[in-house]
Amino acid sequence: MGKEKQAKHYQELTFLITAVLMLIILIAGVSWSLSFLLKRLNIVLNPNALEPPAVIQFNIKEFKKLDLIKIP
Repeated sequence: MGKEKQAKHYQELTFLITAVLMLIILIAGVSWSLSFLLKRLNIVLNPNALEPPAVIQFNIKEFKKLDLIKIP
């Protein structure tokens, strides 16, 4: 009977440790998801956070001076 009681105790301890680890992983995942969503929501709702991309202008006169191809 002693070994059965010890095996049951080991099984309960393993279950408890597994449950605690899964709970920690679940809490970490939910907190990461919420922080990610809040950061993205803050970016979307704050109009000053997004800057328009820089417009790259092409200088056609300088390109013609390079004489790489003939432009009619």
